[in-house]
Amino acid sequence: MPIVMIRGIDEMGFTVAFAAGGNDLTVIVEAMVGNTTDIGPQVVLDTLLLGDTAVKTLLETDKTLGGAVEDLFVTRMSGVKVFNLPHKHVLGAEWVVEMVLTD
Repeated sequence: MPIVMIRGIDEMGFTVAFAAGGNDLTVIVEAMVGNTTDIGPQVVLDTLLLGDTAVKTLLETDKTLGGAVEDLFVTRMSGVKVFNLPHKHVLGAEWVVEMVLTD
């Protein structure tokens, strides 16, 4: 089973965003699916990158996160990458999500 988590807030442009009345937030979402030496994790990762089960598709299904934000959109996806964890390497990917916060 893949681990999908929010790594954290990336950056905020206070001067431009807040002066214009908007509160924009950039968040990094990561998925780690398993060891680089196994075939199964690659198959799982493929389903997270493309199609109906893609993380982008799932995140953009409810662009307000149930009313918690005004809007969101996924701007980037890293493609397949290797995360170096203590004592092992795992396959995964990262998505950059831009959010417009509600006032």
